[in-house]
Order: sequence, then structure tokens, then C-alpha cells
Amino acid sequence: MKIIGDRCFTCSLHIRRISQQIEQDQMHTLSILTWWIHLSSVIEWTLSIFIIARLSKIQDAPEWQYLAFSMLPALASAMSACTWHLFDNPLALQGLVVFQAGATLIGNSLMSLAARYIWETRKC
Repeated sequence: MKIIGDRCFTCSLHIRRISQQIEQDQMHTLSILTWWIHLSSVIEWTLSIFIIARLSKIQDAPEWQYLAFSMLPALASAMSACTWHLFDNPLALQGLVVFQAGATLIGNSLMSLAARYIWETRKC
């Protein structure tokens, strides 16, 4: 009976260790669908920048160029997030998180200013 008890205790420790490892791995591993969302968002944002810039030239509305330009920091932010996840969120790349936060702040601020500029120039 003691052998069974020791084996059960050892087995439960092993199972606990495995479940902790799985929980730890799940924090860093992104599913295929999550990667799809990340990558499609980056592609969509890039395409939006090009479309806005192109339409700005076609419509002869240079104020929209500011919006396209102001979207670039947000694109850099998204790419840094994807890079961080690609390398399994290492502490060595923790600076990417700080960069992402800064790029998001700058991008949102610039887009706000660009929207205000478009509104001001279009006001009659």
C-alpha cells in the first residue's frame, strides 16, 4: 500500500509540474486564429495607409496625406507587438513593449491632429 501511496504522490507532483508548464506555455503561445487576427490587422492597416495616400492624390486633397502619415506609428506599434510574440515574449525584448506603448501614444496623437486638420480645412 505504501508503494501505491508514494507512486500516487509522485504522480500528482509530476502532473502538477506538467500543468504548471502548460499554463506557462499558454501565456506565450498564440493560437493560429490569434496570429491570423494580428497579421490581417497589420495588412489591413498597411493597405489603408496606401489607399488614403492614393485617394489624397486622386482627389487633390493634400490634407489627407497627413492622416496617412500619422498612421505609420500605429503600424510600427502593431509590427513590434507581432515581433515580440513571434519570439515568444522574451524578457530580452521587453523594450519592444515600451516602444509599442510609445508608438501607440504618438500614433493616436498624430491621427487626432490629422483629423482635426482635415476638419478645419474642410470647414466652409
